[in-house]
Amino acid sequence: MSFIPCYIKNIDTVNHSIVGKEIVPNEEYQIPDEKRIAAGNNSDILDKISSGKLQIGNGVSYYTTTADQINRLKNIDLLEIDEEGRQINRTAYGKKGWTYLGHPFEFTTSKLNSVHSKNWKNVDRADYILKFYKSDGTEVTTQSDIDTYCVETRLTIKPDYDYEVISGTVDIHTAITTDVRMWVVGGVIDSTTNSAWEYPASSGVYHAKEFAGGINFKYVGVDQKIETDGRAAKYMSKTSTGVPFNTNQFQVIMRHPVGEKHDFMLTLEYFRE
Repeated sequence: MSFIPCYIKNIDTVNHSIVGKEIVPNEEYQIPDEKRIAAGNNSDILDKISSGKLQIGNGVSYYTTTADQINRLKNIDLLEIDEEGRQINRTAYGKKGWTYLGHPFEFTTSKLNSVHSKNWKNVDRADYILKFYKSDGTEVTTQSDIDTYCVETRLTIKPDYDYEVISGTVDIHTAITTDVRMWVVGGVIDSTTNSAWEYPASSGVYHAKEFAGGINFKYVGVDQKIETDGRAAKYMSKTSTGVPFNTNQFQVIMRHPVGEKHDFMLTLEYFRE
C-alpha cells in the first residue's frame, strides 16, 4: 500500500504517546508508513484529534476539520467534486496547487559573475552562489587568480522556498575535449565552507546526498543533453528542525584543467507553490 505523508502535532499542554513515540507540546511528528494502519485504528488518537488535542497535517499545512484530519490519518484521499457532484480523478505528481517550473542556470567554469538566472520579468533570481577553488581547496576570488589556479568551479543553488524536484538536465553546445567532470550533491550545503554538510551520522538524516557522480563531458557530444532523473519527485524542504543551514540546496561541482572556461546550462525541473 502506498501512503500519503501524514504529520501529527501535539497542540495540547501535556505530552502524548503516538504509536510508541512521546511527543511534547507543539512538537510535530511524521507517522512512519509501517505504523499508519495502527494509528488510523487507534481510538485514543482519534479521540484526541476530535477533542482538539492533536492535529493532522500533510507536511505543509494542517487540516481544520476533524473529518479531513482522520481521512489523512487513515490514508483516505480527500475527494474533489465538480459542480455537478461528480468525483474528479487526477494523477498527482506534486502537492495540490503547486505548479511546474523548469529553472535554468547558465554559467561558465573559471569565470566570475557568469551566472544567468532571471525570471520572466528579467529580474535576477538571486538564488545561487558561484565560487572557484585551487587544487588544495583554497578559494580564489579574482579573475587573474582564477585563470592561473582554478581547477574547481562550484555553483550552489538555493531557492527561497520548499519544492519537489523531478529531474535535472545539463546542456553544452561546444565540444569539450579534456576531462571536465560534474558532481551534484543535494540537501544541506554548509554556508561556512560552501561544501556538503557532513554531520555525524547519529544526528539523523539531514545529510547532503550525491545525485550525480562524476559525469565526464569529454564523452558528451556537441548539443547533447545529460539528464538525471530519480524517477520520482523528491521533496526539498527549505528548513528542517535542528539543522542550521537550508536543506533544499543543490551544488554543482565542476572539476576541470586550470582556468578552463566552458559554458553550461543546468535546468532543474520541479514543482513549487
